[in-house]
Amino acid sequence: MSGMDPAYTIRLIPRQIEPPLDINWLAEWLGVEVEIRPLPRNVAGLYLHTDSGAHILLNAGDCPERQRWTTAHELAHHILNIGRHSPKNAFQINTGKRDHSEDLCDRFAAEILMPATLIRKKAAEVKHGRYDKTALLANMFEVSVTAMRIRLRELRLSKTNRRANIPESSAQ
Repeated sequence: MSGMDPAYTIRLIPRQIEPPLDINWLAEWLGVEVEIRPLPRNVAGLYLHTDSGAHILLNAGDCPERQRWTTAHELAHHILNIGRHSPKNAFQINTGKRDHSEDLCDRFAAEILMPATLIRKKAAEVKHGRYDKTALLANMFEVSVTAMRIRLRELRLSKTNRRANIPESSAQ
């Protein structure tokens, strides 16, 4: 799939009508084995390709929402054929500038776990009353509140100013 347009690739993946996406089913459908193992604290997950196939290793110390995000991010490496590691160099961590491919995989993960059309639909449907709408949506999509907050901002569904994190009506 090298060189394929990421947006086109995302559309190839079957979609559910209601959240949350069963990310483990998607990994299995794509032929990727997902394993939860103890990993160094600063490693959320890895995408490895061995003679026996594609594997995603998830940090056993991370919460389920973080593991879902990491699975989606690592599946992007698989689908887009970027950043593939062999077991030999799996723990060589780049401490320099963030790589463009990592940003692409994060964008892919956001669209897989929180599809724009479904987020817009659910955000309009959620009756939150005194509860935090972001938290309700995060729970519905089984992602972290931080991930949902970022996604709502990206989709311009948030009432906060991105830089100052204050209500838009108060921003100058």
